[in-house]
Amino acid sequence: MMTPLLKMFLEKALEAELSHHLQTEAKPTLNRRNGKSSKKVKGSFGEFSLETPRDRNSSFEPELVKKREVF
Repeated sequence: MMTPLLKMFLEKALEAELSHHLQTEAKPTLNRRNGKSSKKVKGSFGEFSLETPRDRNSSFEPELVKKREVF
């Protein structure tokens, strides 16, 4: 029951994190959103696929759910 709610929360938070990253970058006009990638998240709450946003320069390093992080 908590899994869909957690998935929705994490995806919205990652989108906001990318927006902040793009706004504070030194050259914001050259970098922009570039789709999403899928990541499997496992934990005591279950397993689900998380869509993480990407940027064109690959300079976005999410803080909430880090790359290659295991819960």
